[in-house]
Amino acid sequence: MPTESKASPRRMRARDREVQALNLRKSGATYEQIGKALEITTQGAYKAIIRSLRKLNEKNSEGADELRRLEVERLDRMLAAIWSQVISGNQGAIDRALRIGERRAKLIGLDAPTKQEVTEPIRLLVEYAEQNQNVNDD
Repeated sequence: MPTESKASPRRMRARDREVQALNLRKSGATYEQIGKALEITTQGAYKAIIRSLRKLNEKNSEGADELRRLEVERLDRMLAAIWSQVISGNQGAIDRALRIGERRAKLIGLDAPTKQEVTEPIRLLVEYAEQNQNVNDD
C-alpha cells in the first residue's frame, strides 16, 4: 500500500490543526473547547496537541545536541590554541586547560553526579510525621 507524502493535503491539514490546537491550548482553551473550535473530538484535540508537543521536543532535542557539539568543538579549538603553552609548563595555560576540560566534561556528561548526604532532613521529616501522627491519634 503506498504511503502518503508529507506534503499531501491531508497531512498538511492535520499539521495545521495540530498547530492551531497547540496555540489554543497555550491561550488557555480546554481540550473540549479546542475540539469544538477545530470541529474534532475532545480526544482528537488532545492527540493533536500531544503530537505537536512531541514534534517540538524532537526539534529542541536535536537543536540542543547540535549546540552541544558546536560548543565542544569550540572548547577543543581553545585547548588546541594553548596546548603548546600547557606542554611548556605555563601555569596560567595549565589552569585554563583544566577549566576547559571541566567545562567539556560537564557538557558531554563525563562527570558523575556528586552524592549528597540528606540524612538530617529525612530524620527531621520522620520526627515531624511521628509527632503529627501522635496528635492525630489523640
